[in-house]
Amino acid sequence: MRNVIIGSGVYGLSTAIELVTAGMDVTIIDSNNEDIASRNALGRIDPLFKGSGSYVATENNNSAQRPKDQRQFALKSFNLHIEYYEKYYKGTEYDYEFKNIPTLQILNHDDLIELKIEADDIESIGFKLDILESHEEIKERAPMISKEISKAAIMQNTKFIDSKFFIESLRSRFIDLGGKIVVNKAEKIDPGIKSVILSDNSKFTFDNLIICAGPWTNELLLSIDAKVDMYPAKGEIIKVEKLNSNLNYHFHGECSIVERSDGLIWIAATHNENEFNSEKTKEAEIELMNKASFLIPEISNSKKIEHTACVRPSTKNGMPIIKELIDSSNIYVATGGGGWGIMQCFYIGKLIKELINEKSII
Repeated sequence: MRNVIIGSGVYGLSTAIELVTAGMDVTIIDSNNEDIASRNALGRIDPLFKGSGSYVATENNNSAQRPKDQRQFALKSFNLHIEYYEKYYKGTEYDYEFKNIPTLQILNHDDLIELKIEADDIESIGFKLDILESHEEIKERAPMISKEISKAAIMQNTKFIDSKFFIESLRSRFIDLGGKIVVNKAEKIDPGIKSVILSDNSKFTFDNLIICAGPWTNELLLSIDAKVDMYPAKGEIIKVEKLNSNLNYHFHGECSIVERSDGLIWIAATHNENEFNSEKTKEAEIELMNKASFLIPEISNSKKIEHTACVRPSTKNGMPIIKELIDSSNIYVATGGGGWGIMQCFYIGKLIKELINEKSII
């Protein structure tokens, strides 16, 4: 049975590995686009706090924490990512950088009250919290912090990975397991003959088709008159030279600030809904530098080294879409991870495999 996956971002590769390790024949079709979100991500793995550039608070939920439905899905994703790393990647040739960097989360008054109420529950699932209620307390832990910051929480066990290295690790493991990658662009789907039409007009047949095409998903689905409820959201990241101060934390407020394995300070990220381009803008640079300088004033004098931009597949409720697109079509879709695809990817692959297996049993 031929399983074809469109897209080799983290959703596509994780799903491919899940299927090939179950003994299935798997081929990925991908145009090898370097601007995909998976290759340009901050690499943060955190099931509790929201991302500055991945999910916009709703009118009913402006807190620093995720809504509870998101949190449950995120926690399952987080735990499976840790489990898979320990079981399949750690200490092997596929080992990717997996660093514990505690998060210093900036809080407002309402955040502080909410976090105090939920502190015991948060610690019961393995995340130690230190709640800091004065500027002096925060400055003891982070001397470079702005005098404007007076409430924060430090959460242990948040983790970061190198997103580009992660993608290459998944890709290498998939190929070594016997998977195949066809470098070509999928232009349209013909469900009648169960084929994907490629950019050179060749046809690639499938028994199961899994579409993991990120923000390009709906563009591909036009050919079968289908659509999923997601939208493109452009995100930009600024990387500046290492500071004189030692950043022992991932600082998170209106932006994320963290020192990464390349020795640079990453400032992430903007979130511009329905922008579908990877152009780097001066407006984003100014926005991110202003937000970062508000948290850590020393950054205002830092030299910019790199500026990246990509488009994320996002959903209004912040939850990914994983489903069979049309009943009994054997065409599945997995998209909508926003800025959290790296954390979710192993769990997404597992869910897609379960969907396919359920169909096989029936």
